[in-house]
Amino acid sequence: MRGHEHEVSQLALLRDNKTLVSGAKDGSVYSWDTSASRENDRSSITIPVVNWDFAPDGEAIATVDRRGQVASREGPDYQEARPFREIGGEVAEARFADHGRFLSYRLSDGSISIVDLQLNRRLQPSGKGWANFSAMTPEHHYLLYFSSNNEALERDPVTNRVVKSWHPVGGLTAYAATGDGRLRLTLGRNGIGTLTDSNRRETQVELDVPEVTYACACFSPDGRLLAVASEFGFVGLWTTEDLRPGRKLPPIARLEGFTLSPRSVAFSPDGTRLVAGGESVEAVRIFDVDTRQEVLTLTGSGQNCWDTQFSPDGNVLASHNGTGELNLWRAPTWEEIRAAEANERAGETVR
Repeated sequence: MRGHEHEVSQLALLRDNKTLVSGAKDGSVYSWDTSASRENDRSSITIPVVNWDFAPDGEAIATVDRRGQVASREGPDYQEARPFREIGGEVAEARFADHGRFLSYRLSDGSISIVDLQLNRRLQPSGKGWANFSAMTPEHHYLLYFSSNNEALERDPVTNRVVKSWHPVGGLTAYAATGDGRLRLTLGRNGIGTLTDSNRRETQVELDVPEVTYACACFSPDGRLLAVASEFGFVGLWTTEDLRPGRKLPPIARLEGFTLSPRSVAFSPDGTRLVAGGESVEAVRIFDVDTRQEVLTLTGSGQNCWDTQFSPDGNVLASHNGTGELNLWRAPTWEEIRAAEANERAGETVR
């Protein structure tokens, strides 16, 4: 059940055991008929992992678990685990990159390693410790950020060469790149970021987003739209042609109504859908890009879905939560979406 634009601070269930009254910090009060569920009960498949990544064809998922077992999960529901590497220690943190080719991990004893799983070769870590933020650039370079000294590095993991080093204004909380590498954006707190084009020309931009600490950003497949998840409870959309310096750039649309803050965003491969990862009761919310309307909410387990992605073929949704669970859903068919929309209209909440 959604409707408040700000955090809900009070709840009360009336004596009929059906009517729920909610109050938010902005003073709004709603009355809900809880006998009519508004959520889609499409069940998910849950796999315990520390980190994961889709294979390039989407037919498999690379996973690493807490015990240090690296496996390729295959089959219709990715339940067929094929272990192919043992790390040899308890994994505290891990990150896959480049569709499962690279795996960086930190063990419970503090040691850090990077492995090229494709070539079965250990690589040299940066030597600066575990990065607070990590992403992979279109050139297959690591983008690393260390908050202790506000330093960002672009580093070639194969040659161990630092391509670039800088101190980003506002830090670095999110990174996005178009599929062709033509545009890339590093984003820090308060919406301050740097847009880099294919000629390596840099432009300072400032998105009109309140203090962004937990953020995720992505470009649409055609590169026309930028989506950013804000900890203030919404997903903002910008057109890339509007990303110009000189002023705060307001979003062309705000996707709102989250119970708590969205933690991740991703476009479908065909660009028609945008998904936002949130909490267990609304693990993934699916929006129509053209209409900006929500079409479905998928429930999952755990909290804080930090990493949400479509498979390359667009048929599977995956979201990794903060409790170490990977939730997987087969993308609903058009018939299922129409049925969910019909149920939504039939069980419309009374306010």
